[in-house]
Amino acid sequence: MDKIVRVQDVILDESHPRYKGSDSIGNILYTPIDEPTPINNTQLPSAKPLHTNISHYPVANEIVFLVSAPSTNYNDSGKLINYYLFPHSIFKDPNHNSLPNAVGYKNKFYQGQYFKENETIRPLRPYEGDIIIEGRFGNSIRFGSTTDISKHRKINRWSYVGSVGDPITIIRNGQTRNISKPNFESIVENITSDLSSIYLCSNQQMSEFTPASLHSNSYGHNIFEETTTQEPDHPNESISSEDNITEDIPLNTPNPLPVEELQKLEELDKFYNTDTAYYDIAETEKQIISIMDGSSLPTSYIVPDTITTNFLNQQIG
Repeated sequence: MDKIVRVQDVILDESHPRYKGSDSIGNILYTPIDEPTPINNTQLPSAKPLHTNISHYPVANEIVFLVSAPSTNYNDSGKLINYYLFPHSIFKDPNHNSLPNAVGYKNKFYQGQYFKENETIRPLRPYEGDIIIEGRFGNSIRFGSTTDISKHRKINRWSYVGSVGDPITIIRNGQTRNISKPNFESIVENITSDLSSIYLCSNQQMSEFTPASLHSNSYGHNIFEETTTQEPDHPNESISSEDNITEDIPLNTPNPLPVEELQKLEELDKFYNTDTAYYDIAETEKQIISIMDGSSLPTSYIVPDTITTNFLNQQIG
């Protein structure tokens, strides 16, 4: 039977008294929505999360909807157990939507062991077609697009350039602080003042964007560039043993290797693998022989009878 209940506690780890293994993680302990909160929560009924791939566990005193579905041993016993859906967005507050039983409370109620309400967390403003995932702490993912700025009052910073429908994905971790507007009024991501963010654009251009630095010296800076430090300029006689001065050892950083695309590999492949040398590496021999060289044969050399003047004057090759 389907019903609406109030969450009293959530099992998140083995420290919980109702923990019975990893299958217990995410289970809630609940009471009917019209019953007061009991003093002892250990004997309350439990329910499992309906969804597996997306974990959206409630906090204490949030309202959830229960549905009956098969248990793990349904084929043997036909037993149905309770599963719960995502918390109801009673206040449409991304931080929490607790609705405690008003009896016996004076503006204080149990929210969890360490989870506390943060009234500064505000929801994101949606645009047509957006799919938005919002955490409880000002972190979010927007699957959006370039919008028609003439159709809405709250203009975003990514819709001034490009065509309507150009996709954009915005990952934000921590929203703008010190917001003076009402807590429940929706806001738009602010690339300048949000704590950190990633914008995956297609044809957009961010307007009113203030970069972290306007100095261009850091762009393409060679991190291997040597830096010099000023050495103390004192004569040796003025340095005593109490100064405890040690000299720096100069270290030279090797030049970085070029990227793989610029490296010349297998440069000798164009030469045939033979025993013939393609260049002379002897440093003591002359590399060019000219007729002007004053070379002469040793006196002990006997010229064969077959060698004549005409033979010697023949062109070689």
